[in-house]
Amino acid sequence: MGLFSNPEKEEQKYKELIEKYNLDTIPQSDYALLKEILYHMAQTSNWAKSSLSINSETRAQFSAQQAIVSQNFMIIKQLDRLNKNIEKLLNK
Repeated sequence: MGLFSNPEKEEQKYKELIEKYNLDTIPQSDYALLKEILYHMAQTSNWAKSSLSINSETRAQFSAQQAIVSQNFMIIKQLDRLNKNIEKLLNK
C-alpha cells in the first residue's frame, strides 16, 4: 500500500497528515486503519491534481468531499476524547 517509493518519506507524510488533523492522541491500535484512510485520501487528492481536464463542477464536488473528510477527522478526535473521559469515569 505504498504511497511513495521511499518508506521513510511515506512515514513522514503520514506523520504530517496526523499532525494536520490533530490525531496524535488516537490509540496506536487504530494507527493501521488511520494509515489506510490517509492513503485513500492521498490517492484521491493525487487523482484530482493530475486531472487537467477537471471541470468546475467536479472541483466543487471534490472540495466538498475534502471538507467532509476534515469534519470526519474532527469527529474522530472528539469521539476519542469522549471515550477517554468515559473510561476515566468508569475507573473511579
